[in-house]
Amino acid sequence: MGNRPQLASSGTGGAYFLRDQEGQTCAVFKPVDEEPLARNNPRGRNVAPASGEGLRKGTRVGEGASREVAAYVLDHDGFAGVPATSFANLGEQFHGEDGEDLSALHGKLGSFQAYVHGATEAEEMGPHKFPVHEVHKITQLDIRLANTDRNAGNILVQKSEDGDMKLVPIDHGYALPHTLEDVCFEWEFWPQAKLPYSEEIREYVADIDVDADIDLLREQGIELQPSSERVLRVCTMLLQRAAAIGCCPADIAGMMSRPMPNRMSDLEKLVSRAASSASAAVRADDGLTVHRPKGTGWADLDQDDRVEDRFMVEYTKLLDSYLEGFEPEVEL
Repeated sequence: MGNRPQLASSGTGGAYFLRDQEGQTCAVFKPVDEEPLARNNPRGRNVAPASGEGLRKGTRVGEGASREVAAYVLDHDGFAGVPATSFANLGEQFHGEDGEDLSALHGKLGSFQAYVHGATEAEEMGPHKFPVHEVHKITQLDIRLANTDRNAGNILVQKSEDGDMKLVPIDHGYALPHTLEDVCFEWEFWPQAKLPYSEEIREYVADIDVDADIDLLREQGIELQPSSERVLRVCTMLLQRAAAIGCCPADIAGMMSRPMPNRMSDLEKLVSRAASSASAAVRADDGLTVHRPKGTGWADLDQDDRVEDRFMVEYTKLLDSYLEGFEPEVEL
């Protein structure tokens, strides 16, 4: 329609507002090569280290678009309210390396998300006014995806004419990380997070089939690394089992978040022990010396499917034992 993409005035990467034929903003496009630390990031020339690690530990530059789409795909029935999101290849003029623009010829791949109208950011309001259900539906999604970047700035607030309030989660580029080092939920300290899940949310969580979720992602062209698939499995199981015994969102967040940057969370300790036990068990099956080989850990599970399968068995036992002695801190 002749309306050029407009670069957002804030943010750490390239995010463009797209307008419809009436000139109204209708979508947000985030090119893969303009993500934070990517080579064409319009916000600055800092680039990712050789490891490719992104701004959050366990994330990699260039995976943001797939995570944005994954969050929408895994938000079954739109339960948490993630705006419609898809991959797109747009042949418009965007930010190019050294001012060169080749996007008009080849297009740019990125995430394409429906724009949320009439909304303000949650950080502009006090969380005490947010409905409990609206907070809880976001918490279950964040826990499943091990979101490393859930803050009040990426939760939008919509108000209807009759005063009802709806929360809309956006910006999932740092979800589904490769590790559990940098999990962070701002809502952990909100009063709603200290209340138990409703029966509706517990039923929704209990019905999640993580194997079907991974197959669904693959059908949508989203191939996660084995370590990220493992994060999804580990966190979904934690959510399902913890919610079933009455844990509130803050309880679960406390299991996943590090008390200090250099101290592992309870969940990290569980998966570390499960990885060691799985490796030792497989070595014993092979008639090898039973000890923890140097360097064997979370990342090394990717090298052997038998260890991966045994890891989930060991993790399940350790998690059930951990939760058996856990007393939920629920405020009624």
